[in-house]
Amino acid sequence: MIKKDFISLLAIMLVIICGDLGLTTANASYPILKLDWGADHDPAHLEPSFIAFTTADSGSTFKGITVSLSLIDPDPPVATSPAWNLRWRWAPTGIPYELLYRDHIFSRPGGIRITLEGLKSNETYEITIWAYDVGSAGDRIADWYANGVFCLTTETEAGTQPTDENSHAFTGTAQSDDVGTIVLESYPNENTVEQSGANNPYAIVAGLMVSSMVPINVARSPVPEDGAIVNTTEVELQWQPGDTSVSSNVYIGESFDDVNEATTADTDIFRGNSVEVSFPIGSAGNPYPDGLTEETTYYWRIDEVEEDGTENKGDIWSFTVAPKTAFIPIPVDGSLFADPNLTLSWTPGAGSILHYVYFGDNLEDVQAGTGGTDKGIVTDPNYKPASILQSNTTYYWRVDESDGLDVFPGNIWSFTTTLEGLGRIGFDMWEDISGTLITDLTDYADYPDNPTTSSYLTIFDSNDSIGDNYGARIHGWLYCPATGDYTFWLSCADQGQLWLSTDDDPANIQMIGSEPVWGWYNAFPNKSAPISLIGGERYYIMAIWKEGGDWDHCQVAWQGSGIRDQQIIQGSYLSPFEPVTAFGPTPTNGGIDVVIDSVLSWKPGKFAATYNLYLGKDMNDITDVNTANLASYPNVTSANVSVPTYGPGLLDFNTNYYWRVDAVNNVHPDSPWKGKVWSFTTGSYLVIDDFESYNDLNVDEEGSNRIYFTWTDGYDNPSVNGSTIGYPDPDFANDEHFVETEIVHGGNQSGPLLYNNTIASYSEVSLGTDQMTIGQDWTQKGIDTLSIWFYGDPNNAGTQQLYVKLNNSKVPISGIDLTQAAWQNAEISLADFGINLANVTQLVVGLERTGAAGTEGILFMDDIRLYKLVP
Repeated sequence: MIKKDFISLLAIMLVIICGDLGLTTANASYPILKLDWGADHDPAHLEPSFIAFTTADSGSTFKGITVSLSLIDPDPPVATSPAWNLRWRWAPTGIPYELLYRDHIFSRPGGIRITLEGLKSNETYEITIWAYDVGSAGDRIADWYANGVFCLTTETEAGTQPTDENSHAFTGTAQSDDVGTIVLESYPNENTVEQSGANNPYAIVAGLMVSSMVPINVARSPVPEDGAIVNTTEVELQWQPGDTSVSSNVYIGESFDDVNEATTADTDIFRGNSVEVSFPIGSAGNPYPDGLTEETTYYWRIDEVEEDGTENKGDIWSFTVAPKTAFIPIPVDGSLFADPNLTLSWTPGAGSILHYVYFGDNLEDVQAGTGGTDKGIVTDPNYKPASILQSNTTYYWRVDESDGLDVFPGNIWSFTTTLEGLGRIGFDMWEDISGTLITDLTDYADYPDNPTTSSYLTIFDSNDSIGDNYGARIHGWLYCPATGDYTFWLSCADQGQLWLSTDDDPANIQMIGSEPVWGWYNAFPNKSAPISLIGGERYYIMAIWKEGGDWDHCQVAWQGSGIRDQQIIQGSYLSPFEPVTAFGPTPTNGGIDVVIDSVLSWKPGKFAATYNLYLGKDMNDITDVNTANLASYPNVTSANVSVPTYGPGLLDFNTNYYWRVDAVNNVHPDSPWKGKVWSFTTGSYLVIDDFESYNDLNVDEEGSNRIYFTWTDGYDNPSVNGSTIGYPDPDFANDEHFVETEIVHGGNQSGPLLYNNTIASYSEVSLGTDQMTIGQDWTQKGIDTLSIWFYGDPNNAGTQQLYVKLNNSKVPISGIDLTQAAWQNAEISLADFGINLANVTQLVVGLERTGAAGTEGILFMDDIRLYKLVP
């Protein structure tokens, strides 16, 4: 079923259930937003108590609610494209709400989409739309849907003139979604005079009111708006009071926590009780009598007081007093991958009327205003360079502000333009697939490797209405402009998913957002949690979606440390996933606590035949070294390998390492492809066994590595050695394994040691050093301590002596409670074994009977390591 058919069916069902809906009038008691829709902001045309709204106000926020508009294409299409129309009429006059009825907005052809954001999530609201046009003859009837559910029907006919404020008001209820958004959409009613609306428009809006179904008892709609920047040191705070309150308690301070926690007893934060809905600060006789301080953020809270004295605590709002200098630069100061065709912008200093711009690629010249960096005076807070900038180049800029009397020199800002090769992202389509579920795409035989078509997009936006019955993918690398947290938004139709890797390797993608049904173009209800990214790094990103019929699209937006405002991801931060350099390093780039016997590996570039690897402790060395100058870098380890892996041997403890892999193909004209410099930091230990490599594969299967292949136990001779390593008979169908997967100290697995000393006098398991990376020489790198983590079981009875042996030299372990269901660490000095540590052949862990009668039980082991603890 296509989307419009589904919506129409809902409407029919509601009519059957409820009967003829007819005209309903506005009767909600608690309006939170009232907009007078019209052609202009002329006060003479504005209905009192309403806010003027035109198409130019789309995307603006009123009373905390962001209102956005878009057009809906007629179905079937007509020759003309949808367009906005705005009117101011000569009538009606002499009735209540005449100013509301006399101006309106309509679309022709097609319908109107109104997106309301900033509401409470999953809350029911009352929606009222006033619809009338004295110049429109015939029945103009529209059915309105809220988030896909029928809401109300509007009807206007010039011959049926309004007589009061309710006679052309149409009301219904709407449920907001999980992020507090309601999307209202109008479609032609079957009885409207013309289905397309090309000549007789049906989507006519003279006014819109959003109302709460219950009283709102807290203050709202702050002025200045929350997070606002004000250009004066004297401010009058204003708010909309609670619906049933009689006064307001006012709190103001310079600390969020102080304002949040203050009570009326905190006289330095509590500023008094007010029966008015405004409160002046920064002037004589009021808080901050000498004026507010520039470049300072103030926090404030309004608690609404009921007649019985009940206080309803309000939200914490803030505003910042602007400095005299320019601030909040875009691009963000120090950010990377800026569009070479950008326009610079900033927030003007308080009182400024002129802006002196200095811009260039030399820091000293911009500081001095020399070398052609003086770009003159602009009157608006933006500047577009005269030509497209060079790629991968750092530019510096400064804006000096003037209030007409004095000049206030600005800070030096910088940004770096994007790399050559960025500016687009891959776009794949699989055509002629029915259904609207994402699994209709992911289960398709040709997905993911054989799309019907492949092309590129210059931004992360497929455009609207590109086809029917297809599945698609937008994917590539995302380049992060600055270190910090980022939030992502997905908009698509029908079902869709958004995935992001933890690095540049597609193997590490995680789903960060989804669209469960369908969404609307340029509406972004599906929001990710904040995700930490590193400036200068690239990450694999992928959006997939499945389209059935009607409207369709996919868009991804983001906002974060390097992206000041929410925006669709632009091309300068994107490139196709077409790797020619090595990528996907192991250890992970920036990894910490890396084991010193690590094997380095990477994903190959698409043309690589061999690889030149460079490893060292100095980042500059690894950045600059190559095959021609290698002799000048004696501290760099290098290797040419034919496979994407390299074992450097034992590294040093607690050391920062840098490495680079250049892809090489001697018959390719672009070879070599210089790789990125990666880094990692080693830990203070060497792993003997972390139990992560073991699996349940059958003995005859490739890659089989059951735990008892590596560890030797007494399973075949229990009268002598009562041990069993691993669970002896796991039920794979019930998610049981040879190893333990729930009781773990680190990673995902630990080793169960089952012991039975009722017949045998001891239970022990052993591991040969031929199974260990370190081998037999345990004097390397100054290691001096063996560490093992143990986890007991409350059902373990009696007393057994836990011990460890090296080369049959036994050291008893004390302090481990075999009945304690918690991880406990045993550290044993290697010197205590009294053996030749340069020739260790075997490690044994065991328990021996200490009384006449032995007992049985289970003990878990994990993270067996060697440390260097003695300086």
